[in-house]
Amino acid sequence: MEKFGPIEKVKIPYEELRNGRHRMLGFAFVTFKKTESATKALEEGEVNVEYTTLEIERAHKRAAP
Repeated sequence: MEKFGPIEKVKIPYEELRNGRHRMLGFAFVTFKKTESATKALEEGEVNVEYTTLEIERAHKRAAP
């Protein structure tokens, strides 16, 4: 992901299982330092990381319940 520009932070959501372990939910949030970097990533659409293809999409805020 650094190929698009400097990254400010990465958040990988997970859920806590009953046995006290954690399981990743299969997606992550990446915040770039510059808007231009995020735009480049979105235009690319996907990136290969260690034998896995990751889809790049814009995050949307959830509607309040």
